[in-house]
Amino acid sequence: MNEGQQCPPKRQIEIQREELATHIAQFLAKGGRIVELPLFVGQSSLVTPPMKTNLRGSVSSAAQKREEVSRQVESLRRAGMTASQIACQLGIDRRVATRLIKARLSA
Repeated sequence: MNEGQQCPPKRQIEIQREELATHIAQFLAKGGRIVELPLFVGQSSLVTPPMKTNLRGSVSSAAQKREEVSRQVESLRRAGMTASQIACQLGIDRRVATRLIKARLSA
């Protein structure tokens, strides 16, 4: 098509959908994850946490969660599972499971 001409609106939408599908496929191929957000979330709330967020509580609960996952990894490893099987079982990335196994072995 000549540069001066524009695509009809329906064709333009099709092109944009194809481009979006390509970008999504590339994102997922690189290990990206798609997360559904609640409806009517303002853009500012996606950028900054709500004012009432207790960051210390979040950090400590994240540490507790990490420790719990680490214990589960150790338990499953003792049961003879591989890192890939553990990752699948716990819903975590295989590389994370491998790191946790190595950390437990060196501790």
